[in-house]
Amino acid sequence: MKRIALLLLVSLAGCTTARTAAAPAPSPEAAAVVAVADRLFDAMRTRDTVAIKRLFTPQARIVAVGRQNGVAMMRERAVGEFLGSIATAPEALLERMWDAEVRIDGDLATLWAPYDFHRGAQFSHCGVDAFQLVRVEGAWRIVSLSYTLQPEGCPPAPPR
Repeated sequence: MKRIALLLLVSLAGCTTARTAAAPAPSPEAAAVVAVADRLFDAMRTRDTVAIKRLFTPQARIVAVGRQNGVAMMRERAVGEFLGSIATAPEALLERMWDAEVRIDGDLATLWAPYDFHRGAQFSHCGVDAFQLVRVEGAWRIVSLSYTLQPEGCPPAPPR
């Protein structure tokens, strides 16, 4: 009877042992899509509007979605208007994303990732970035960037 109980305990312990597997490395294509977003954030930080403009298609749109005083709001801008806001920002702009999900089908890609945004040292908001990219002449370009704006109640972000 002791043997049966011991065997049962050993087999149950094997069922409850957590197994961890390393996350698969992103494909080179997915890494290239993420690199576009990273270059955008770097260019925003340095206010390099020429570099930002090169990352977008000419007709790209930028859409912010959030709530203001409890009412849903949406703000849509062309790239030129976005560039103006970057160039005239009075403080440094820092945007970070993590846990990016990338999906690619041929020359179309989607990147979805949580982010946080700081103006200077001050936290501004968090949310989710949703990039739509197309491959043009071998390079990924942003055709649409939509994001949610959440000024409070943000989930924990990775350390800076």
